[in-house]
Amino acid sequence: MACSKELFGTLENGAKLTKYILTNEHGLKASFTDLGAIWLEMYVPDKNGKFSDVVLGFDAPEKYLDQDVHFGEIVGRNANRIGTATCTIDGITYALVINDNGVNNLHSGPDFLRNRIWDAEVSETEEGTKITFSLFSPDGDQNYPAMPISVSATP
Repeated sequence: MACSKELFGTLENGAKLTKYILTNEHGLKASFTDLGAIWLEMYVPDKNGKFSDVVLGFDAPEKYLDQDVHFGEIVGRNANRIGTATCTIDGITYALVINDNGVNNLHSGPDFLRNRIWDAEVSETEEGTKITFSLFSPDGDQNYPAMPISVSATP
């Protein structure tokens, strides 16, 4: 399993974004970016062996930031709605950010995790090359308690 990196784009604030590409010995290819740990592409063969990208997405980071769609992204601490925008964790009730129909919390709030640059670590495991994206969400972030968030990709 091979991993390569390339520039995915540059944000208005000058932050450079990286595209990580995993490729196996059969030509299967998956790519991800440190912007929101977004899954960008997945090239798989059809019945005739022709490779095509089967992941919906965009070719530029600005498109991810400017859309209401959630293609390939980690949508938040919750994926869906929390009714009345309140939840109880370890006996503490949290009033979450309201961003859906004036009463609910949708995908953890309007400051989506896809809009943040995640740390990325490429490592070798028994299964092959692995990319782990991690982000620390501080206490009070979208009214939640502090929490480390981590996702990994190993095709």
